[in-house]
Amino acid sequence: MFDVTVVAVVVGAVVMVMVRVRGARGLARKRRWWNAAFDVVALAGAVYLVFMTTWGWHYRRMPLATRLDVRAEGLTSARVRELADTATYHLNSLHAAANKTPWPAAQHVAWAGYDSYLKSNRVREGLDSYDGVVTLMARARFDEHWRPAVTR
Repeated sequence: MFDVTVVAVVVGAVVMVMVRVRGARGLARKRRWWNAAFDVVALAGAVYLVFMTTWGWHYRRMPLATRLDVRAEGLTSARVRELADTATYHLNSLHAAANKTPWPAAQHVAWAGYDSYLKSNRVREGLDSYDGVVTLMARARFDEHWRPAVTR
């Protein structure tokens, strides 16, 4: 996330300088360059303050051991090993039950999901009704972020 923010700030600064300096000639152009340089320094200062503030918030967090109320007195490598062995045993004991019935084919799952989607959108026959599918797709509307919008 930080990388995206850095790129956005740099691109924003370059665009800001280009907009500020564009169209000026002679002494006015020089003055605009100085104003743009001042704006970039001010922007860098604001970014620095935000960075230092968020960095400081990080150090104000309570340690995870405190928040979870972990007590290390009884924690030994033998007990950790015992926990790992117990977890492994229980997971392995579930293997036979989990694999007793075969997994459905991925295509079957996909078509079943699509069928229930159609039925939930008032296409009663589901996959059996091609007309209903075409009507459903023709009525589909999207908002500015390409998410399905509610139509009435």
